[in-house]
Amino acid sequence: MYVIDESNKRVPCSHPGESYTVAEVLKIDEELLGICTQWEGGYTASVSNTVSEEQARSIIGKIGYNSDYICLNCSHRFYIDTKKDKKLCPQCKSDGIEAILDMAGKTCPKCKDGTIDKFEEDAIS
Repeated sequence: MYVIDESNKRVPCSHPGESYTVAEVLKIDEELLGICTQWEGGYTASVSNTVSEEQARSIIGKIGYNSDYICLNCSHRFYIDTKKDKKLCPQCKSDGIEAILDMAGKTCPKCKDGTIDKFEEDAIS
């Protein structure tokens, strides 16, 4: 998860505590954030008494979710938001990319020889 700050930079939001980071970056209180995320399910009268639809849309629009990807062409590992970003490698611009979680059991894109067994937090084994 990430939130977009005033300078349009993506700020990572670690778990637990994502809502605290989002609220801090957007300079809103966590209660307002909770109301806005409730709004995502449908704008109701109880929500409209607290926050406008425009304000809720603005807040929700600054929150996104990154997924871990690897380029099958150059082996660059990177994060993208699949709902907001182009599905291209930022290094070589190839569209031959794959979600890291989908790589288990497939041939290693770097050595083209071994098979990927599992994934660690920051490493592929």
